[in-house]
Amino acid sequence: MKQYFAGKQHNARCDGCRKPLVGARFKCDTCCDYDLCANCLDMRVATGKHENTHPMILTSPQILNKINMNDFRLGDALGKGAFGQVHKAIWLPKNREVACKITTINGENRQLEESFRQELAAYTELEGAYIIKLFGYGERQQNLVRELCLIMELMGRGSLKSVIEHSNQVISLRRKLNMACHIVSGMRKLHRHGWIHRDIRPDNILVSSNLWAKIGDMGISRVFNPAERQTLLGCAAFMPPEFYSGQYNQSLDVFTYGLTLNELFTETFHCFNPQQRQIRLARRSPICSGLIARCTNRTPSCRPTAVELESILNNCNRVVNNHITSNHHDYDNLSTQAKNDIMIKVCADHFGQRNMQINPPSAPPPPLRNQNALAEKFHIDMMRQFDGFCQAQAHHSRAIQPPEFEELLKFCRQKPDDDMDNAESELDEEDNEN
Repeated sequence: MKQYFAGKQHNARCDGCRKPLVGARFKCDTCCDYDLCANCLDMRVATGKHENTHPMILTSPQILNKINMNDFRLGDALGKGAFGQVHKAIWLPKNREVACKITTINGENRQLEESFRQELAAYTELEGAYIIKLFGYGERQQNLVRELCLIMELMGRGSLKSVIEHSNQVISLRRKLNMACHIVSGMRKLHRHGWIHRDIRPDNILVSSNLWAKIGDMGISRVFNPAERQTLLGCAAFMPPEFYSGQYNQSLDVFTYGLTLNELFTETFHCFNPQQRQIRLARRSPICSGLIARCTNRTPSCRPTAVELESILNNCNRVVNNHITSNHHDYDNLSTQAKNDIMIKVCADHFGQRNMQINPPSAPPPPLRNQNALAEKFHIDMMRQFDGFCQAQAHHSRAIQPPEFEELLKFCRQKPDDDMDNAESELDEEDNEN
C-alpha cells in the first residue's frame, strides 16, 4: 500500500506530525477534518479530540477522479432542481449505469459554481453507507457555457418522494422503519462531522432497488458554525420557525427529518401555510408519532439530536424484529395490511405510542440577537436533550412496564457506537401485496 501511494501529494497536513501529507492519507470517520499520514497511523498518534480507537478511512486524490465527460452517454432526465439536472447515464469504459448531475454555468448564474464546489466537498468529506456515493466529477466548456458534472451511484427506485407517490409496490411499515433508520444514520454522520444539510426531505432521499435509503443532494449543505448567521437557503415548506430568523443549528435537519418520517409513514404531505409560515401534520403517523412530534417541535432545544434518534429508531427496529421472529413465524406469508397491524400493535405496546400527542403549530420565536449566546445555547441544547427524553420515556414506562422497554432505556443511555453504520443488517425482501 505504501508503495502504491508513494509520492501522492495532498492539499492538507497531517494532524499528527503537522507535516504536509505525502503518500497514503487516512481520514478520521468520527472527527471533522482530521487526517493522519501512514507513519502517524502506525504509531497510533492521537491529538486534540481524536482518539486512536476512531475508525480511519484511506483516501487519495485518485479515489475522487476527474472523469472525461466524453466517457458518458446521457440518457433520460431523472429530475431537475435549482442547482442542476440529473440524468441517467452509461459510464462507457466501465459499462456501468450511473447518475450524472449536470450544472450549467453561464454569465448569469456563476454563483452555481460555488454550490457545485460545496457539494463536491461535502461528498468527499462525508462518504458513508447512508450517503450517496460519488464516483468522480467532470467539466467541459462549450462556447460560453460551462458544464460541471457529479457522477454518482444510480439508485434504482429514484427519490423517496417518487417511491411514496408512484411505486407499484405496497411497502410495509416494517420496511419503512428500516428506511427511516438508514436516513437517520446518514444524518448522524453529517452532524458528527460538523455539517448541516438544510434540505433533508423525500425529494433528496434516494432509494435503491432493495429499498436501501441514502441522503443525497448536498448542494446547500455546509460546515455548521453556531457563531455565524445562517443563510436563508432551503425548501420553505419544510423549514422550522427559527429558519426565518437566520439563526438556526443542526436541529433544523431534525425538524425536516421529522416531516420526512411523517410523509414516509402516512404517504401524505403535510399542510403548509406560506403566508403565516406554519406547518401542520395533515395525518397522524400510525407509528412513531410521538417521536415525530418531538422532531417537529417549534422549540429547537426540545428536539432530539441525530445521535439520540439513531439509537431510538435502531432499538425500535430491533424490538420489532425480535417480536416478529419470536411470535409470527408466518409473517412473510401475511398481507401488507396484516404486517402493518402487527407493527402498529408492537409499537403501541412497547413504546406508549397511543399516549403521544402532536404539538400544534405556533408562530416563529423571536430571533436571538447575541451571537455568543447563540453559540452557548447550541451547546447546552445538544447536551440536555437526551436526558429530557429519557425522563419522558421513564414516565410512560412506569405505566406500561414491558421488559423490552427497560432494555431500550438502558441502551439509549449508553454512548452510541461509532460503527453504527456497519451494525445494521438488511431485511429480506417482502412479497408485494396483490
